[in-house]
Amino acid sequence: MHVVDNNRYQGVATIVYPCGICKRNVDDNDDAILCETGCGLWYHRVCTGLTELAYNLLTSEDNAEWVCNACIASKTIPLVKLKT
Repeated sequence: MHVVDNNRYQGVATIVYPCGICKRNVDDNDDAILCETGCGLWYHRVCTGLTELAYNLLTSEDNAEWVCNACIASKTIPLVKLKT
């Protein structure tokens, strides 16, 4: 029988939503954006290189979808797509 010492793991945060670039956890209080049409991963705003203004414009627009560079390069995703 293998016994796990739970006290040993206290204080270690579980990564639930790893950033698609830095792999650190994306928390609720982080400026982060979802690659909605592509891989479905979350990305920290600073990791993507998005300015704060661009981030605010994208996240405030209901019809805007952001796609990461990797998905744009590797998939046939249109640069402009209207949500229906």
